[in-house]
Amino acid sequence: MFRGTGTRTRRLGALLERRRRTPREDRAALDRACFPDLFTKRAIVFTDTSDFTTRTARDGILHFLRVFDEAVAEALLTPSAGAALDAPTLKRVVPHKIVTFGRSAIPVVRLRLRK
Repeated sequence: MFRGTGTRTRRLGALLERRRRTPREDRAALDRACFPDLFTKRAIVFTDTSDFTTRTARDGILHFLRVFDEAVAEALLTPSAGAALDAPTLKRVVPHKIVTFGRSAIPVVRLRLRK
């Protein structure tokens, strides 16, 4: 399923295989135990690249996310998403501008990402 060979991809593959071998009644406990190893706080990404689907099919989503993570220096968030950040991260949030989508206008805040 995953073509990548990186550490996180191998870890995910191993956890999926372990889950497959785990009896159904024990899977919820396994999922809770593995959650910290699998997930970190991230944002939902909306992209407008013309070849996103083709590249993701060819290279995988993990490759796209790695490249995206290296290239991005800031994130634009809705105010409610910004307010959900922890206190140290919230200090790096500043008002940005109003983004319009058709008839909708959404205020966004800017979060400078650390490199």
